Amino acid sequence: MDNEVRQDSSSPGKEVQRGMAFLYPPGRPYYPNMEAISLIPGYSPVFVTDNMNLSDELKLKARTLTPDYSTVFAMPGRGPGRVTFIKSIRDLFDSIDPSVVITYEVFSSLSYQVARLRKKRDFMHIVFADDTVPMQQSTWGKFPLTRLFAKHVASHADLFVAHSLKASKSLQSAGAPIGRISRMNFCMFLKPFLELRRDVNKETCEILYLGRLRKNKGIETLLRAFKSLEGKGHTDMRLVIAGTGPLRETVEAAAAADRRIRYEGYVAEERKMKLLASSDMFVYPSEDIHFMGTVRWEEQAGVSVMEAMTAGMPVIASDSGALGEVIGRDDMVVPQGNAEALAERIMALRSDPAMRAEVGAFNKKRSIELFDIEKYAEKLAELIEDRRQA
Repeated sequence: MDNEVRQDSSSPGKEVQRGMAFLYPPGRPYYPNMEAISLIPGYSPVFVTDNMNLSDELKLKARTLTPDYSTVFAMPGRGPGRVTFIKSIRDLFDSIDPSVVITYEVFSSLSYQVARLRKKRDFMHIVFADDTVPMQQSTWGKFPLTRLFAKHVASHADLFVAHSLKASKSLQSAGAPIGRISRMNFCMFLKPFLELRRDVNKETCEILYLGRLRKNKGIETLLRAFKSLEGKGHTDMRLVIAGTGPLRETVEAAAAADRRIRYEGYVAEERKMKLLASSDMFVYPSEDIHFMGTVRWEEQAGVSVMEAMTAGMPVIASDSGALGEVIGRDDMVVPQGNAEALAERIMALRSDPAMRAEVGAFNKKRSIELFDIEKYAEKLAELIEDRRQA
């Protein structure tokens, strides 16, 4: 690849930024990665999707550090290998001439199509990976077509960025060479959470859950654990649940039956920050999804967990997926689906303010060290340059 920075012929000596494209499917919280990519110097990023998640779009516009980005919406063509989609990607590449193209997961049709185009064009193909389940047993691995995608992408992509140790092992199970896998932690924009002033000096103790209301998020286990606390004399505790999803009616019914439970529904950024500032602890009890005895899905990180940690909150999480890697301490990780163990850990934090303070301080320090979006951007820039020089 050309290692020289291109020059603007109309203005000699003026540096022209290289093109970069980030192609991603809808439905995941991609905005931290988009923010990080926008920070890399020397590149002009274009974010491409066929149906951008509205929540992601609003968050990106509200929080991106470098707002001079563009997004191509409604790229025509859906489904694996659609000719219209391939043509749309080719036309896009003709217009922006990217030197770096980033896609998500080895098994996605976007990654596969980019890997095919890579044979005819001169660009670096980077694959981000969150999926922690080995390819052979994952939901995607059940389908012959996605196995074909994964095998091809694993063989042809220039660089793989695994966002957890488990994701790195999953990439290896799909055939990605270990020498092309770089382990990098999830990232986020820390500043608003680091600056959050927490006010927890009150008579009641508030437990906060913020996220999707789905069975795999452990909502029912959390409700059982909290209900058990009343019988143990912890009547001064409150449970605040924020989010929407299929279990909304279950949460609403629990809140109607127990005055200690408050359901907030969907919360915007401003309200979320207030909840993080006023709650005493954060709980995220995700549970694996199984099918015929094998794990098909497990928690990949939990952006909400990282936000709570950065805000200096003590966080209790389950042992699903990469949550233990994010938390970084065994005493705050409980067996998934175990309401009794979750209740015991909540009670331990409730009865020990010094421990809550110590865990909160540990979490904030860990976030600064591991999850800083600017450090992520710097490391990604180094990886790209190293690969260009190889």
